[in-house]
Amino acid sequence: MNLESELFDEAKKGIVSPEQLERALLIICGLKTEDDIGSYQQKLDKIQQEFNEFKYSGERDDLYNAMQDSILGDSVEPGAYNALLLFSYLWNTKPCRFGSNNKLTDVIDGQLSDNKNEKVGDCSGLTKLYSLLGLREGLDLSILYCPSQLMSRLNCGNRTIDIQNTVCGGFGQTDERRQLEFPVYSLVSIGYAERGTEKYNAGDFSGAIEDSDKAIELNPSLSYAYYLRAVSNYSLNNYEMALNDIDRAINISPEYPEFYEGRSHINYALGRFEDAGRDHDLAIHPFRTYA
Repeated sequence: MNLESELFDEAKKGIVSPEQLERALLIICGLKTEDDIGSYQQKLDKIQQEFNEFKYSGERDDLYNAMQDSILGDSVEPGAYNALLLFSYLWNTKPCRFGSNNKLTDVIDGQLSDNKNEKVGDCSGLTKLYSLLGLREGLDLSILYCPSQLMSRLNCGNRTIDIQNTVCGGFGQTDERRQLEFPVYSLVSIGYAERGTEKYNAGDFSGAIEDSDKAIELNPSLSYAYYLRAVSNYSLNNYEMALNDIDRAINISPEYPEFYEGRSHINYALGRFEDAGRDHDLAIHPFRTYA
């Protein structure tokens, strides 16, 4: 059994440790040997070591002090302070960190780059890195998901703190979009959906469906995975299967315009022109209702 198969079997049983999550996300990136995985876990060790040096140095910037006063106030929960320190460290070391990478290997390499202005990752990549480092620090984290955004949530005592990893003032910043809260280990299902997207963009529609299947089996509430499987089946002319999945995506995330646009194309292919027109209208006005 190869590492990929072992990963999926473990994930179905339930990933229960930060080390398992690290391994899973690295394997999804395409690492195929224990040596390769160990190499990137050592890189994470280095980032964690540099963070601990930052934490105990007493170095704090104006942004940290402002967020401490406005978000934490008189809070004495050590988890909240460690979470803010980790956020501050990442933005201090790479202040231009928001980019386009979602693969954990690329994000780790970006964080360790000698170029201070290196773009490290997108919302998914940055949330993966923050989550893995936070779990190493003992933080109680979950993730907030909508099809176009991924964030962290710190569960600390009787309060929660939302964290947008894509903006320097994102600690304690909420998002107005409707979001679903998932366990942090759902990053594995998101990783499969992202890899499936790469396959879809490369024209490997069957491969995209396989990764979508895995993402859905691990997290049946991941709306984007249904959308990806729908558009992949559409590309293979499996229109009824595509319609079934796009309906499920919309049921989970009814506010996301791209899903309606996808269903419009599917309905048009099925000859349901009135439904196609309605869905096209909903893609522009997703909150419009029809009698």
